[in-house]
Amino acid sequence: TIIDKILAIHNDVFKKLGIGLYNSIEWITAMKGMYVTKNLKRLLQIKEDIPNLQEFDLVYDFVENTGQELVESGVDWSYYMHGDSHLGNILFEPLQGSIKLVDPRGQFGHIEGTEGDMRYDMAKMTQDFYLNYADILAGNYVMDADDNVFLYRDNQLANEMCSHLKRKFTEYGYDCEQIVKLSIVLMITCIPFHSEDRQ
Repeated sequence: TIIDKILAIHNDVFKKLGIGLYNSIEWITAMKGMYVTKNLKRLLQIKEDIPNLQEFDLVYDFVENTGQELVESGVDWSYYMHGDSHLGNILFEPLQGSIKLVDPRGQFGHIEGTEGDMRYDMAKMTQDFYLNYADILAGNYVMDADDNVFLYRDNQLANEMCSHLKRKFTEYGYDCEQIVKLSIVLMITCIPFHSEDRQ
């Protein structure tokens, strides 16, 4: 499947080109910057933009605790990663089956270049499959009067894709619950980038 090819690029190519198996101080500092400092700063920006935001303290605690958990649970560092692997940055050419990754991040925390924690890329992919980031950006949803969101999609197919992704994450040694929590954090903290549409 396409999911398998994307994961293979990240885990069989990027990680094998250069992987670190220990926690360096630089990596931990970079993870604190990405998973804690950056995300909490963005949350405070959201609170400033939307002052009456309900459950803000609960969300803040979730983001902070998830970031600390990622920093403290070790690292899955690679010297080569994309850094923004949502489906909008992955081009698939169906005739030859080739995949091209575009618009790489270029920096992880304070470290410039292509290195970083691979869990970040896995969480960016999870945004699309679990949290429907691409569908939301494309406007493939409606909201009712109570602000409930309904997506235009095949739920059975979506559930099968999520189950497959979870199996593949497990095969590659990732903590699936941790990846999903990080994807939720990244989804919440990308709100300032989409402030043109308040809904």
